[in-house]
Amino acid sequence: MLSDQIEVRDEEFWYEDGSIVLIAQGVAFRVFRGLLAQHSEVFRDMLSMPQQEETSMLEGCPMVELHDSPEDLRYLLRELSLGGRRFGPAEIKFTALAAVIRLSHKYQFKDLLKDAVTCLKSYFTDSFDVWSKSMEPGSRPIFHLEPADAIAAVNLTRLTREVSMLPTALYSCCQLPTELLLKGIRRADGTTERLDEDDLIRCIDGKANLLIGSRRARDDVSYDPASVRQSCKCSNYAAFSTFIHERILQYGEDTRFSMLSSWESMIKEKGGVFPMCGGCIYRMKEKDVDCRKRIWQELPKYMGVSVPGWS
Repeated sequence: MLSDQIEVRDEEFWYEDGSIVLIAQGVAFRVFRGLLAQHSEVFRDMLSMPQQEETSMLEGCPMVELHDSPEDLRYLLRELSLGGRRFGPAEIKFTALAAVIRLSHKYQFKDLLKDAVTCLKSYFTDSFDVWSKSMEPGSRPIFHLEPADAIAAVNLTRLTREVSMLPTALYSCCQLPTELLLKGIRRADGTTERLDEDDLIRCIDGKANLLIGSRRARDDVSYDPASVRQSCKCSNYAAFSTFIHERILQYGEDTRFSMLSSWESMIKEKGGVFPMCGGCIYRMKEKDVDCRKRIWQELPKYMGVSVPGWS
């Protein structure tokens, strides 16, 4: 009997006036069947069927066994209970967002899935300007993201078929150590999140493509005396440009292929060593943006994917 599988009643989602009991790995959730049927096509179809005599009951409520982790189900119910206030300005954990996307996709909570995917797209974007703004110091995404979460982000992109997120999700995976990419990362429920073989190959090839592409892009915007001769009032632009170029050669070792990172912090850090006039600083920042835009435009190709309308 299903009731024999119940090990504990969930403290957060056990309503005494609830009308259905969901059981996930021994944890029982007593919630409202009307809320589930209103938002989920799967539950709507399930609950519209005539109740069978052999249906397991608990305190007058039908019991339904779900093959999901209680942590993921709790995240789903939490966001479902918020109604129109889902994924607002308050920061949430990526693990919660990922759980909501997986389960809302599985059980066809269409509105919840749409909101969750929109939230994910606020970071894994196809817009260079949006991406650059999210990388600025002090910028805070709606959700809290750990570097290793990029693996799950790729898998969520595949699950939802939102290919516009693939380039930045795969790019983020390229920042991870190869060992982590190969072994994957362990979830809270004990399962392992890992890339499929094709995406793993894309990341390994992508690291090499990023390194080559970055050198090419930054060579294209290398120091040009004629471009700054009229505005330059100092003698350090060439020295600093040379320093930047030498720094690029160390990118693979020092910055783990983060070719879309701004030079802003480097310019501030080395400003005392290579003091430049305002005109030269402006030109250096222009070169920085120009270089990152070139890399961005080629990002889908570097990552081995095709994204219509990529900008």
